[in-house]
Amino acid sequence: MLPEFTPIEQLSTSAAQQEVAQLQADLTEYGVAYYEQDAPLVEDHVYDALYARLVALESAFPQFVTHILPKAFFVPTLGGSSGFATLR
Repeated sequence: MLPEFTPIEQLSTSAAQQEVAQLQADLTEYGVAYYEQDAPLVEDHVYDALYARLVALESAFPQFVTHILPKAFFVPTLGGSSGFATLR
């Protein structure tokens, strides 16, 4: 279930900064669980909505853009427990 968000235009700068930090932390946690542990914590539509909110906040408050979006951290690895055979 998605949280109810305060409209962006009603957020103070400090409230926006706190929300951006929380979304970055949450999305990173969810990404690790999904991509690295194969154990999703939230449904895809929830992740996508949270990610869209982060992008919208960063657009409205560009001073909080980190240039490191949570999705950029996760690249599936091949081999190991991925179920793919290692080629030689």
